[in-house]
Amino acid sequence: MKKVKRKPHSKTRSPKYWVWIVSGVAIVFILFLLARILSQPPRSQTDRETVELAQEDLETYTRMLGRVFIDTLTLAALPFDLKRSLSQVDTMIANRELRDAIARLTKLQPKRPRLEQAAISLYIGYSYFELGHPQNALRAFQEGITILNSSRQNLPPAEKNAFYGLLANLGFNSGYLFQFYSMPESALTYYQLSRQALDSLFEPPGELAAWLFNNLGAAAEKTADTITAREAYLAALTYIDTTTETTMAARLRKNISRLLNKPK
Repeated sequence: MKKVKRKPHSKTRSPKYWVWIVSGVAIVFILFLLARILSQPPRSQTDRETVELAQEDLETYTRMLGRVFIDTLTLAALPFDLKRSLSQVDTMIANRELRDAIARLTKLQPKRPRLEQAAISLYIGYSYFELGHPQNALRAFQEGITILNSSRQNLPPAEKNAFYGLLANLGFNSGYLFQFYSMPESALTYYQLSRQALDSLFEPPGELAAWLFNNLGAAAEKTADTITAREAYLAALTYIDTTTETTMAARLRKNISRLLNKPK
């Protein structure tokens, strides 16, 4: 019986087949990445940026008001269990157990809704600031702003006051650090964010508004924007009585006098 010879398989068919498969998978993957990039919202001016906080501006510091702080009134609307945890962190900060406070807050943060995450970012940033790490503090404040911005569209009415209060606090703290470390342009961006948040509050805190408008004026003056500086200093007069002999009044009087006496 005659044997039928089998034809050997083509040696070129299999490699070409796999080349087409690999190419197809690569194209699908590239299209997927492109679709994700195009679907992302545009970058906000107040998104986190890589900065080096190294050069202090002591001259501008003598014109500034306020400090990096935590507005505890804003946190009054938070759930009881979180307020209890933050109260314990307050004790740790007072006892200078700052690294332990940061570790505890970092562990607590992922388990919480976005508004509460932003409040924890505020505490983390403040703890880093007290620890003497301004760059880490700024990064935490910026993270809190990013968290809030991502939840702005789905904001329940009951959370409005806490939302804008936190945003004003985080924006001021970020602007303060930028201003103190010789970056007035970036400070202006965050001060304006804080100002917009204050405008959304039914009763904006007077002390924060006084600090904010004074510092906004000083930052604008540093960038040679005398129009914005004058408007900000005049707005600060709404919250600071310059006829009194307080530190805030004296500093604002000096800022206004210096601006008015500048050569035009």
